Amino acid sequence: MSKGPELYFDAGSNSGSYWLRQGDGRFLRLDGGNTKLHLRAANLPPPPKSALAEFTNTEWAMLCAQRERAVDYAGPLAGYRVGLHQLGPFRALVTSEAATVTPKEGDWEFIEVFLGDLLGDAKAMWRLMAWFKVAIESLRDGDFRPGQMVVFCGPAGCGKSLMLHLIVQALGGRMAKPYQWMTGATAFNGELASSESLVIDDEAASTDIRSRRAFGAALKQLTVGGELHIHAKGRQALSLRTFRRLALATNDEPENLSILPPMDSSISDKAMLFQCHRAEVGDDRDAIRKKLTAALPGFLHACCKLKIPAGKNSLRDSRFGVQAWHDGPLMDSLASLSPEYRLGRLIEDTLFAKAQEPWKGTADQLEKDLQAGPLG
Repeated sequence: MSKGPELYFDAGSNSGSYWLRQGDGRFLRLDGGNTKLHLRAANLPPPPKSALAEFTNTEWAMLCAQRERAVDYAGPLAGYRVGLHQLGPFRALVTSEAATVTPKEGDWEFIEVFLGDLLGDAKAMWRLMAWFKVAIESLRDGDFRPGQMVVFCGPAGCGKSLMLHLIVQALGGRMAKPYQWMTGATAFNGELASSESLVIDDEAASTDIRSRRAFGAALKQLTVGGELHIHAKGRQALSLRTFRRLALATNDEPENLSILPPMDSSISDKAMLFQCHRAEVGDDRDAIRKKLTAALPGFLHACCKLKIPAGKNSLRDSRFGVQAWHDGPLMDSLASLSPEYRLGRLIEDTLFAKAQEPWKGTADQLEKDLQAGPLG
């Protein structure tokens, strides 16, 4: 291989682009023409004598990149540092990385007051801090431990979006919106691979049960599926392991809660549900975000110092590190949105509003009687 700039060929891109390492350590994406421009300015050594008659020094450098430095994936990749990574059968060139927020002992009173107002429950606040602990330590250690989706439900303007901001900043500042892919509205999810935080906020929610079921299936993949099947526009699809945490904010009216999938036994352990109240932190959202960010190192230090109980009163979870939190009234509200609950209410209101005798019949007869109206 010729010496010179660190140049890679992106074999997974339909356009066949190149990536050139810059002085700050990150990589710059280039087409063929611009690659030659940068190489000409790099004072390249000549090609070997055997190729001297056939290639210029820039052509030789590009050929070596195609032969010896071809990669299957190039771009940001959640949970990875900049550089070349061998991920199973794939070579991945990570071109940028998330910012690092180092936990450091310090004042986090502003976040403490904010969370106390928002959640209104010391146990709920402790469980959320334990979720932060597992996430931060997993991101630091690079072990890609799965984590539950955290859901914040409450009135408009109570501070739910500020909570999402806090999560995004704690996990490195990169954020993608997965809702369209999770509900089947798009097949492309390339941006999800490059972001540690996957955020759903103020989305146009579908109440259709098929969309909610699709959401639930995608939720399982994002929370416990090790590898993510990545399909970006203009690229070959492939599966890579990424770090990801899913967070959702919604109002707590039934029509807004219907963005969530039915909370059956296969879903409930993969989500934390927090009832939110109005946090009295002021109206200047930009100033509040700055205060939250300033207190973040101290808050994360406090989270990492937590001890998750084991033994008789264990709150540990073998998969997620800490057990999920479910606010009781929210679980009741979600149960009332399930198709089974609605069918039960419809049967009670329609068949038994006036009936004195037990009803017996086939499924077809049940459908006919429901369409016909109350018995009696």
